This record gives sequence, structure tokens and C-alpha cells, in this order.
Amino acid sequence: MCIMDNAKLKSKAIKSLSKNLSTFAWASVILLVLQSACYLTAHLSHMDLVMGILLLIVEGLFMPGLTIMAIKAATNKKVLIEDFFVNTDKFFKYIGLSIIVSAIIFLLGLLEGIAFKSLIAIMFYHTEINLILSIFMIALGLILAVSILLVALYILVSFSQAFFIVCEEPKLTIRQMLSKSFDMMEGHIVDYCYLILSFLGWIILGMLTLGILYVLVIPYMLIAEANFYEELKKEYKKYTGTKEPEQIINNKDMEKE
Repeated sequence: MCIMDNAKLKSKAIKSLSKNLSTFAWASVILLVLQSACYLTAHLSHMDLVMGILLLIVEGLFMPGLTIMAIKAATNKKVLIEDFFVNTDKFFKYIGLSIIVSAIIFLLGLLEGIAFKSLIAIMFYHTEINLILSIFMIALGLILAVSILLVALYILVSFSQAFFIVCEEPKLTIRQMLSKSFDMMEGHIVDYCYLILSFLGWIILGMLTLGILYVLVIPYMLIAEANFYEELKKEYKKYTGTKEPEQIINNKDMEKE
């Protein structure tokens, strides 16, 4: 497994974005306007559930298109604004992936909250509990809270490539997409985390500009992630979704002999 060169991935993303700046800008503006409309509708209706449903629908309709645009830019193909709109066939698969990943993270977040609250209760609730036992329980609570956080992060990152896979291989089942993403990310969890964290400054600047800068930040990040995805594909080009790539290569070598 090679170590990803984030500087190179981001440099390629900037070049690709500069070639298709207006196309990506228009797509990002449309997406941000629709997302803002979802927030406004939820605020006026005083129903957070409405916002969640509307955002899920908007992302299911348009994020596959924006992702395909990013993949095309990463592979030096012509990017058209039409790509943003013609991917409704992937709508249900994309929403299914979003719901499953969100549910997993929600459950792990719930466990994290329980562990954290239990830890706070032990630290600040005054009882005649034995000091050594108290220290042990605090240490155990800290280990549990950190472990749950790391597991949540690991799962979220491991499944990250499924949202690119659904755009290129929509005929796969959701389980196969998640499984393939998990295998593709083996050995690259830290690489992906470094890549996302490297955009932290841009994300903060986007907030300071009331989201205006996100018109460029969103496609910049997405193209960089598409570059990352393309590098993973080079390692797993013989992957079939049912076996580890190493097994497939070894089996073919044995057949030749």
C-alpha cells in the first residue's frame, strides 16, 4: 500500500478546478441555495425533522451529479453542467448509503454520549465510593469514550469511498458498495484523515465568509477526494467486490501455471 501524497492530490485538484471553474461554481451555487432553502423551511416550520428529510432528498438528487463531475475532472474528462442533473437514477442508492452510515454514526454517538455522561457523573457525583475504585472507573470511562469515538471515525472513513462507488457502479448493492469501500480503504485510513484535516483552514474561512467561499471550497475538496479515490482504484483495479484483490491476482497466477 502506497502512502498518499496529499500535496499532489490537492495540487491536481486546483488545476482541475481552474479548468472547470464556472461549471463547478454554478453547480455549487445551486446546491448551496437548495440547502439554504431546506434550512429556512425547517426554521419557519419549527421542525428539525423536515430539514433532515429535505436535505436528504436534495443531496440524493444532486450530490451524485457533483461527485461524477469531480471524478471527470480528476480523470481529465470534459465536465458539463448537465452532469449535475442527469444522475437521478442513483437517487435511492445514495440516500440508502446516507441513511445507513448516518444510523451507524448516530448509534455510536449515542453510546459515546452515555459513556461521557457516566464519566461526568462518576467524577462529580459525591459519594463514599472507594478512591481506588473511583479512579479505576474514571479511567475505564475515558478508555470507553475514546474507543467509541475512534470506532465511529474508523467506520465513517472506511465507508467514505462508497459515495464515489455508487456513482460509477450503481448496479452494486449497498452492502457491496460498503464492503468494497471498506476493502479499498485498508491501509489508507490515516491518509484520508490527513487529507480532510488539511482542508480545515478552508472550512473555517468558508464559515467566516457566511458560506460564500464554499462555492469554491466544496468542489475543491470533492475533486481532491476524487483524486484520492482514483489512486485507490489503481491499487484495486482487479477488485470484483467478492474477494480481496490479492486473492484474485494469486488465483490468476496459479491458473497460468
